[in-house]
Amino acid sequence: KTGTAQESRTRGNHAFFISYGPYTNPEICVTVNIPYGYTSSNAAAVAKNVYRLYYGYTSLDEILNAGALRASNVVIGD
Repeated sequence: KTGTAQESRTRGNHAFFISYGPYTNPEICVTVNIPYGYTSSNAAAVAKNVYRLYYGYTSLDEILNAGALRASNVVIGD
């Protein structure tokens, strides 16, 4: 489930994402809330890294050194 919550027109929206996996036999639940995170796709990108780390597809060092290259560039007021 994704969502954004607008608090003010002068600041970015709050980004929210909640999920579980795997679909058929859940063993992990991930919830991400980014205050002023602009869009839920930014929260989903964080959750994706949690799943990749949990299932061994990436390392913590890779995540920490990746930066915010994939973060959405949203202008306040969009």
